[in-house]
Amino acid sequence: MVVMHLAGPQDDPRWARDYGPWTGLGILVLWTALTLVGGLLVLRRRDA
Repeated sequence: MVVMHLAGPQDDPRWARDYGPWTGLGILVLWTALTLVGGLLVLRRRDA
């Protein structure tokens, strides 16, 4: 089962990726986690 499907020719630089679908999903999860942790830290600092 494919996690992420990119439409377009693989030799086109706009669509080519150095990582696979699971790595792309991991990157998405990492960015989401970092954003949530950053928001939590800002909220704790400003909301006394």
